[in-house]
Amino acid sequence: MGAYIRSVRNEYEKLLNKIAGACCTDVLFAFDQANRITEMILEKYDVQPDFPWEQSQYQSYGTFRHTDSGKWFALIMNITWDSLLKDKNKETVDVINLKINSQDSENLTTIKGIYPGYHMNHKHWISVVLNETLSDNEMMKLIENSFSLT
Repeated sequence: MGAYIRSVRNEYEKLLNKIAGACCTDVLFAFDQANRITEMILEKYDVQPDFPWEQSQYQSYGTFRHTDSGKWFALIMNITWDSLLKDKNKETVDVINLKINSQDSENLTTIKGIYPGYHMNHKHWISVVLNETLSDNEMMKLIENSFSLT
């Protein structure tokens, strides 16, 4: 509680921050592809994710919004496989929810890695796993479509 302890604590914190800065990189999402896609969205649309659920279990869910209207065109979440497949698999995966034309829903969900939108209207949204099942270029085409639809 004294001045000496406070000074030791401050120096220790500075040292730990220096080590962390030299050894660690901040990432927003658990999977590499999710972080690459985030960078690609930033480059193309000048949009960074916001995290509207700071005080809940969904605090790591990042929304991507149009800068003019604030409407979402993408949402990245880390969820269990069971949430998509209903197979009791508790391993997690990053997914991105994207808006689609309702007439494309059936065709898109036959593609490996694309599922009906998790927690969204299944006719208008899809969830795409961000585990390298689809290439970054394929992902960006789906994101461009979602961006234009919203």
